[in-house]
Formats: sequence, structure tokens, C-alpha cells
Amino acid sequence: MGPFDFSRFLATIIKWWDGLFLHIRLAQVKVIQCDHVAVVRSGARQPGNLVYPDTESLTIQAQLGVPTNAKVFPLLLLVEVIPPSSQRGFRLVQSVDRPVGNSSSLQFTLSREIGVFRTPGKWEVRIQLLRTNWLIGSHFFTVISETELNRDLKMVSGIICRHEEGARYNSHFAFVDTHTVTLSATIVPINYHVSKFIDRPIYIDFFRSGKSVAGKTIRAKASLVAGTNSLAIRVEVPIAEDHLLGIPGHYEIVLRLDRSVIGQIPFDVITLEQARKSVSLKNIELVGSKKQTGFARLGQKASVQKIDNIAVHLSFQTIYPSPFLKRLLGVAAVMGNNIIAFAEHNVIFPEQSAEIAVFELTIPEGIANDGSTRLRFHVILDNAVVGTREIIFCRPPRYCANNQGCLRPEAVRGIGEEDLASEYAEIQRAMRG
Repeated sequence: MGPFDFSRFLATIIKWWDGLFLHIRLAQVKVIQCDHVAVVRSGARQPGNLVYPDTESLTIQAQLGVPTNAKVFPLLLLVEVIPPSSQRGFRLVQSVDRPVGNSSSLQFTLSREIGVFRTPGKWEVRIQLLRTNWLIGSHFFTVISETELNRDLKMVSGIICRHEEGARYNSHFAFVDTHTVTLSATIVPINYHVSKFIDRPIYIDFFRSGKSVAGKTIRAKASLVAGTNSLAIRVEVPIAEDHLLGIPGHYEIVLRLDRSVIGQIPFDVITLEQARKSVSLKNIELVGSKKQTGFARLGQKASVQKIDNIAVHLSFQTIYPSPFLKRLLGVAAVMGNNIIAFAEHNVIFPEQSAEIAVFELTIPEGIANDGSTRLRFHVILDNAVVGTREIIFCRPPRYCANNQGCLRPEAVRGIGEEDLASEYAEIQRAMRG
């Protein structure tokens, strides 16, 4: 065994000591903050923190906390970019020079050519010290695919407006001879920024009975509604020129972005005759009046002592309202086999419901008040009876109380059979007078 080499031993101790202190200093290196900036071809930044399909480059910016000792510099960092599938990604080696102070920055850019933006999902960026393989920080960014973007739009409202003789009507139907319809729709993104959908082509398909009308796809563009997070589409469709809706039936307009459906608007194509047949009588109301007592709705029975006139009020409804929907309305008052009154005129149905006061009939003199006289009102649309209302004339109800509302002693028995509601109304009118 040779003599002990103290100088060599001392050099080994110093080297080990320096290595220990270097590891201690390297342990101070860490990522304080990390962010990313996605940029499109024009140089504008992408909104938010998402990486959209039109991204040209992605810059990762990290602020590092580092020691002040010069021996640790330059710092060699291993940057690993890991795809969503957790498979092996790709690596970059970055060098960080000695900073002024105890913080430094790391910045590198991923370009479209690398292929990162073609794989949607959540990516991870891991930053390690190359000397020690210590993980000093990580960062995540999310890549959005074209398919995800297309599926994000949702229609919140849609209206079909048909053009007829220079006027426009919001409606859920069109006539077979309608020249033009205007589609107006409001669409909103669910998760992504609205600016990514401006000027993107929206396709409008026409369907009938579940089958696409060949060659009837219209291309439109959505515009941003000022001050909102929504988009608007408004397009006129000259359907008469292409005979697009010339066949009556159930139709549907489908809005889509590429192959993703945004929304559907159902509507009907009808003939004018179908619209005419959709008009139905909802109610016949008879209102009796007397100069001294005023107006009152009539039930199945009435007394000639209580009313002088009867007014006929009709309620109609239709599912296809139009200013061009006209019906011939007639009302006949029949007593026995005789028509004692008749009125007829044309009625237009521009709304889904219509309230019509037809005429006021004066009660003929000499009507028996014993329950044997019946007065019928027949409602006629285009020579077809669509409803009948009958009223029976009988004696007036026996009074059960005086003007103060006190029951008469002789009226206690059988009080349940009297028309107390009618009497109560007359008592109130007498007290007010």
C-alpha cells in the first residue's frame, strides 16, 4: 500500500462539497408562473386560453425562480410536450443564461408545422432540470378540434317570415304560391368564444317528410349581434322561382355548421283551402240586455221579463291565420220553423283567435213564457252550419229576498231551486240606485 495522497483526498472532498452545494442551489430553481399565447396567421391573439383550429403558433412563457450563484449557469432545461393520449411526445432543450436578480424567464414557440394543433385535447408541458431530471414545473393547454367547434353552436330562436303582396308576416307556415320566405335565427356558442364563428358558412337545408329536397341547400353567414354573445342569421329564400315549396306538407329547415346540426325550424306548406278549413268555432255566447238592468250573459234559459235584446258573440280560432284568409260568416235566429233574423258578411282571420259580435236581436212580442218557446242561433261558415246555440224562454225566478237581502218567510222552502245569483245581481243594482 502506497503512501497516503492527502492532496488527492482533499481534491475529492472539495469536488464532493461543490457538487453538494450545486445540488442545493439547483433545488432553488422552480417555475414561478407559466402561461401561453396562441396566435393566428394575422398575428392577432386567440381569445381566452384555448388553442383553436386556426392557430398558427403557440408561445409558452415561464417565469423561473433561480439562485444568484453564477456556477449554476447556464441552466439547461429539458422541455417535454406530452399529448392527451399520454404517449411520448417530443422534447426540446432550452438554455437559460445568468439573469440580473434572482428570476429569469423561459420562452419557446410551437409552430403549426410540428403537428400539435392537429391533436385535440389537453396537452401538458413539463419542464425539468437536465442535470438532475428534477421536475420544476408543468403547464397545460387545450387544443380544440374543428368538430368540437362545429358542435358548439345552438339555435335559441328561429322565425319564418313569408312575403305576400309586399307585406311580411311572421308565421309557421307558407302557402304553395308564396314567392319568398325570410329565415331569421339567433344562435349562440355554448363553450367557445363567439368570435370563432363570425363569417363561418352556415348551411340551410330544406326537408320534406324526412327527405331532403334535392339541390336546396343555401349558404349563409352569421353576423355578431352588437353587445351580446350571440350571432344572427337572416336570409331571404326565393322559393317560388325554384318551386321549392310547391307541394303541400310538413317541412323542416335545418341549420348546420359543416355536418353538425345547429337547430331545426318546422313549418307547413298549405293551400288556401286548407287554411279556410282550419277555421273552427270555439264558442257562442249570448248576452241579454234590458234598459233598466243592463247586460248579463245568458245560460240555457231566459225570461222575456228580464231581457229586451239578445246579442250574439262568436269566438273562432285557426292554426293558419292570414290577412288573406276570408270566410263568409252567417248567423240565423230560428224560432220554430221560421227564421226571424239573419246576418251575413265576410270575415278575415289575420290572428289565431277572433272575437266577433254579429248582431243584436230584439225579442219579438207575444212570446210564450211557459218554457215552450225555443230560440236557436245557427252559425254558418260558407253555407255550412258549424255550431248551434239554443235558449228556452220561461217564467222569471221567484224572488227569495227583498232589497235588503233578507229572505222572505214563504221562500225558505225550496230555496235551492231558485236563481239566487240573478236575484243577487238585481238586489245590488237596486241598492246602488
